[in-house]
Amino acid sequence: MTNIYTLLDTNNIPYERFDHPAAFTCEQADAVCPEMPGASIKNLFLYDRKTEHHFLVIVGKEKQVDLEKTKKEYDDIVSQVNQEKTKLDESERLKKLIKSQEQDLIRARKERLKIIEIITKEKENISKKTKEEQEKLHIQSILAKQLENEKKTLEKIKQKRVKAEKQIKIKNQKLKDQQRKIKKQIIEKNQKLKSLNAKSVHPKPKKSGKRYHENQDLTKL
Repeated sequence: MTNIYTLLDTNNIPYERFDHPAAFTCEQADAVCPEMPGASIKNLFLYDRKTEHHFLVIVGKEKQVDLEKTKKEYDDIVSQVNQEKTKLDESERLKKLIKSQEQDLIRARKERLKIIEIITKEKENISKKTKEEQEKLHIQSILAKQLENEKKTLEKIKQKRVKAEKQIKIKNQKLKDQQRKIKKQIIEKNQKLKSLNAKSVHPKPKKSGKRYHENQDLTKL
């Protein structure tokens, strides 16, 4: 601990020193202390067991100290100090809370910017995908139309083929009918020729008279 005289000398504080024997009461001090300017005082050194604090109470030597009253005043002072301390603590807590909220807001803003960036990228990707999907759908639509046209063309070709097959079938049937008719006619003509040839190869016996000449004429025919 720094010596009081050293402290006073170091800080250039003027003072006067009076030496006297030890005095433990105001009466002893009046008896042994020389005349000094200023007021005569007495000191009370108190201790609070609850807070474990020490206090130095200084009063005029003519005054009496009511310890109960002093304790009540001390309790009031302690209460006020505690209230002020509580206010200060609350103020510090509020400051810390505000600072924490500011940091939270900064973090939230950063997170929001990140989220906005992610959403922007996702929108761009979705836009690209949407464009690709639209192009894909457009191509699929074109291919579907082409396929539909090809189906219609094939259907028309099939119908024409069926029609042509029917016509061919009808013509073939007509040809078969004509062939049967011609064959029948040929058979009939052959039969007639055979009949005529048979008559010419095996003539009937000759008869006299006019009857014979008639048969002869018929043979020539």
